[in-house]
Amino acid sequence: MKRALIIVPFVLVVLLAVALVAPGFMDWNQYKGQAQQQVKTYTGLDLELAGDIGFTILPSPRFMAEGVTIKAPEGSKSETLVAFERLDVNVDLMPLLSQKLSIKYITLVKPHVNLEMLETGKLNAMTPELEALTGGEQQDQSQSAKTAPPAISLDKIVIDDGQFSYYDHKTKAETLIRNINADLMARTLFGPYQANGSLFYEGNAADFDLQAEKFDAKAQQLNPKLKLTLQPGDIELNYAGTLNFKETVGGQGALSLNIPNVAKALEQNKISGINGLNVPLKVKGLLTADIQKADYRDFELSLGENAFTGSFGALVDPLKYALELKTQKTANIAELLPDLAIFKKGTFNLKVEGDGQTTKIHEGIIKLDDHEFSLSGAYTPQTKSGRPLAVVDFSTAVLDIDTLSKKMPASKEQSGDLESSLRTASLPFDMDLNLNAKKLKYQGQNLENIGVKAKFRDNAVSVSGLTLKNFAKSDIVASGGIDNIKALSGIALNLSVDTRDVQALAKALSVDASSLPKDMGKASIKAKLTGSADAMDMTANIAALNGELITQGKVKTPLQTPSLSGMTVQLKHKNMAEAMQKFSGAAEQDPNFKKPMDVYAKISQDGQTYTLAGLKGDLAGFTVQGDAKVDLSATKPYLSGDLKFGKVVLASSVTTGNTAQKSTAERWSKDTIDTAGLHAINADINLSASSITYGPWPLEAPRMKLALKDGVMEITEMQAGLFEGSIAMSSTVKSANQSRQPIHIAAKSSLTDVSVARLVKALAGSQMIDASGKVSTELDITTSGTSPAALVYDLGGQGTVTGGDIVLNGVDVTRFAEALSDESKPGDSLLGLWKGTTKGGRTAFDTLDGNYVIREGVITIQKLDLDGPEANIATMGTVNLPKWTLSTKHKITVKPQGDVPADIPPFEMAFSGPLDNPAQTFGQGVMQDYLNRKINRKFEKLLTDKLGLPGEEKKKPAKGLLQEVLPSSGEEQEITPKELTPQDILQQVLDPAPEPAAPKPQPEPVPAPTEPPPQDVESIVKEVLQPEPQPEPEAPLPQEEPPAAQQEAPAEEPQAQPPQQQEQQPEEIKPEDVVEDVLKGLLQ
Repeated sequence: MKRALIIVPFVLVVLLAVALVAPGFMDWNQYKGQAQQQVKTYTGLDLELAGDIGFTILPSPRFMAEGVTIKAPEGSKSETLVAFERLDVNVDLMPLLSQKLSIKYITLVKPHVNLEMLETGKLNAMTPELEALTGGEQQDQSQSAKTAPPAISLDKIVIDDGQFSYYDHKTKAETLIRNINADLMARTLFGPYQANGSLFYEGNAADFDLQAEKFDAKAQQLNPKLKLTLQPGDIELNYAGTLNFKETVGGQGALSLNIPNVAKALEQNKISGINGLNVPLKVKGLLTADIQKADYRDFELSLGENAFTGSFGALVDPLKYALELKTQKTANIAELLPDLAIFKKGTFNLKVEGDGQTTKIHEGIIKLDDHEFSLSGAYTPQTKSGRPLAVVDFSTAVLDIDTLSKKMPASKEQSGDLESSLRTASLPFDMDLNLNAKKLKYQGQNLENIGVKAKFRDNAVSVSGLTLKNFAKSDIVASGGIDNIKALSGIALNLSVDTRDVQALAKALSVDASSLPKDMGKASIKAKLTGSADAMDMTANIAALNGELITQGKVKTPLQTPSLSGMTVQLKHKNMAEAMQKFSGAAEQDPNFKKPMDVYAKISQDGQTYTLAGLKGDLAGFTVQGDAKVDLSATKPYLSGDLKFGKVVLASSVTTGNTAQKSTAERWSKDTIDTAGLHAINADINLSASSITYGPWPLEAPRMKLALKDGVMEITEMQAGLFEGSIAMSSTVKSANQSRQPIHIAAKSSLTDVSVARLVKALAGSQMIDASGKVSTELDITTSGTSPAALVYDLGGQGTVTGGDIVLNGVDVTRFAEALSDESKPGDSLLGLWKGTTKGGRTAFDTLDGNYVIREGVITIQKLDLDGPEANIATMGTVNLPKWTLSTKHKITVKPQGDVPADIPPFEMAFSGPLDNPAQTFGQGVMQDYLNRKINRKFEKLLTDKLGLPGEEKKKPAKGLLQEVLPSSGEEQEITPKELTPQDILQQVLDPAPEPAAPKPQPEPVPAPTEPPPQDVESIVKEVLQPEPQPEPEAPLPQEEPPAAQQEAPAEEPQAQPPQQQEQQPEEIKPEDVVEDVLKGLLQ
């Protein structure tokens, strides 16, 4: 017995030792089938053990398995529900003796858990067996006792590099969490639970800390507390509430979000381009959610010191959601977003709703300072094109861009050209944009009813309507699009501009319009462009100033350096003078160009050089054709070309009409000459024309070269036919690029073999003389001034004139000389004789030779001699251009020949007064004395013949008979009392005294005027027959050139005393017969 007591305990110890040690030497792989069967029994899931399994008891029970896989139930997408490379379970031994399982730790290496939400609304892991274990099904007491598992506690579960996935069969949405490393603890299989670790989700690392009270199996509810910290950014998410697994998974609890620094979080998550937001973000609210819906009501959001409130709700099937977010008080935008510092304060109220297809914004109101915007639209994440679509409708009552631009920070220059920027431009979504503003303030302009409609697609954009009303007093409408943005092809643009003020529009667009008229007024532009970035076809029509500009052709590389190719340009205007007046600023329209104009040309471009080929058209009735080039590569445009005009007729700018109608001050303008045009461009142009008629100057086939460089204009090789001869000229005009500075002109010209008559008429403005012949001149002048008047007053220079075979028609000097012969009658006056010789006949001259100088606008004729076989005319005098007057004297010398006596003295003619209507005077002094002598001799001869007095051969009077009556000018009168005068003889014949009477005393001689006026025959006879003493007259002033009116007026008849009546004595000779015979002889 005693021995038995010793042996039995020993055997028990040995058996116990064997029981504890033996499992370590057993091959547990042979029990895989039993293990799989047990799992199947309790869970209803199929277990696969691909690797080795093992079990030991000492020092504590431990179970190990490798290559463990639990297959997913039928209907799952994934083949496995749970899989891991190795499972290691360590259990306390002693609790097993009381049917309790206390697991010290479980280590799962690379576990993969794939949960799925089936279309039935249940998780694929919830088999009927598991539902029974969790109380999902009601079973009878015996069955529950039979299948109830032992009590289980988990001290620690270690997960190494695990993975979790969740897939929803209805929404096809999948969630994948990788790199799970966690330590889990559970006092029992139903909690309470505690877990912490890390995982990787959607490119972000997360640290989590989970605590949960014991799972309420009856209520199927768990009360977790979860803290999730996302990296980068230290984004912290907290949830404290319930999770309900009864009927469906759901929960309710407080959900909060905390970001210490929003800017840093955005930067760490590679979201750039947002400056500011260096403030914390906090969100907290109540979340109620299940697998069908979620409701996050009355959440509070704080961004720094700015507070917002809102609500969010969502339905899963069908998917619908709604978000409302608004500011609690005015937000400090300048603090949050310095880049948007143009606005300091703001409020908003946004309402968003959507479904599985589209998100919509309803009546979003945004107030930023004094601006209020209305925002609405929609966002569709998936369309037929496979891209998201955003529809944005943005409108505002007033948008003050001027005020906003002043607040906007200086923009940084963007690198790259426009074409490259367009080719790379893209949006991650398609967009339909509709912008509207009732009033818009831009660059001081108040625009109205602004609108634009645009569509942006994957690689295309179209604008159906861009409208700007009252932009810089203009209405603008544009439309078009790009079919292929990357290739920049299929480009179309339609533009319509109606402006009421071109200058205002140009200023608003920062376009230099200084060359355009300041009062240009209205304009209309219609343009259409189609093509690609390589070349575009352009058609444009510009109507302005009652004219029209039409262009059509190609524009190469329009987005880089545009160049024109095959471009046609047509310029039309109904009144060219009106267009010239607008551009020149002249006070009046040039009458030469008051006709329509129509010019056409083809333009091509090479770099910055534009070629105008086939230029032709009609300029106010003047045809023009030729070619030209414009080079814009230098600081000034350079114009070159050849232009040929047809017949050009221009009225002279100098009025040659009656001076009574236009004063000298009006003849020469004192307006400052604008020389800006001479500095605007440089040029080399060859000009020619069929003819140019400028006032009285008809130029035949003129041609010239015009060069302009830096304000200096040179005209060279100017040649033309003129007045049956030719003209050649060159000139230089120099100007300063400053206002009110004088211009300097130097010119040389020569006329060769031109018609003298036409030349005189052109110079004087009237046909002063009727002449024929050829003359040649040389002229060299200089002048300077700021106005036309100043140029005339400063005119200086010199010139010569030569000619030959000149004939003065209507002036017969020989006939005049013959009229002065002995056949002249006492009734002839010198002016009467001259006028008689200017009614026909001609005088020829062999040569013309002269020279003149010009000083201060006054032409001084130093010499101008006409010399011929019959006469010589020497001219001297002045032509005053500033005053438009002349004063010339023409000394005429008659040469003796044939019946022309040799003793005819020279005489003068004079012209004075307005240049285009001078007065003519005739000098008679010496010539009248010569004529009186001729008449004296003829009278003496007649009296001698009629009265039978001794002739010249019988007596020799000391003086001529009429010398006492008609003394010569400037000669002293001689009296010879011993000689009988014709007066005494006639007195004795007509009235003989019956008785000798004492001789009458002779009257005192009256001093004769220097140039006595001409007397008719009756006056001469009366003076001869009845001389009467006259009182001593006052000495008259000598007149070198008495007016023609005085020369032609008859002298006042002297009141002769009637002879005393004598008794009639019968005589053989009757006195009346004698007188009658004498008068007849004088008048014959």
